[in-house]
Amino acid sequence: MLTRWFFKRKNLIKHTHHLTIDVEEKIDRRIEKGKTFGVYPVTDSQLIFKGDTIDCFVDLEKRTCSCGKYDLLKIPCRHAIKAVPEDGWSVPQVVENSEMLPPETRRPLGRNRKHIYETVEDKIRSSQGSQGGQLRKCSRCGLGGHSRATCKMPI
Repeated sequence: MLTRWFFKRKNLIKHTHHLTIDVEEKIDRRIEKGKTFGVYPVTDSQLIFKGDTIDCFVDLEKRTCSCGKYDLLKIPCRHAIKAVPEDGWSVPQVVENSEMLPPETRRPLGRNRKHIYETVEDKIRSSQGSQGGQLRKCSRCGLGGHSRATCKMPI
């Protein structure tokens, strides 16, 4: 039963990958076909397209087109793709020239939590001890064999 499930899933994934490639090819073709259309805005989200076999009305808010392909396939038709041209984005020069920095963050308070589950390699390393590793030294006095918490040297 499990073997059948995995076999079906594997075939489904193969089939889906081919569909993804087909959709990308369709969108590329539709972009090329839509380059020659004339665009006439009705409102901010509604446009009329001329230059195809029929004149089409696209509503971007409702995601519909009068040609019907956009509604039927749920893949944007050449009219809907043309309705959202890339050159329509105008970015102010102030925003374009501004330098973006990552947000300021602070380390959380308290001690880092140790992971409950260790990998097999970590267990082997910890059971072997500090063989071949560096000896720990005290950060206060600089001598080896103890840590700052157990240092008995006078300050």
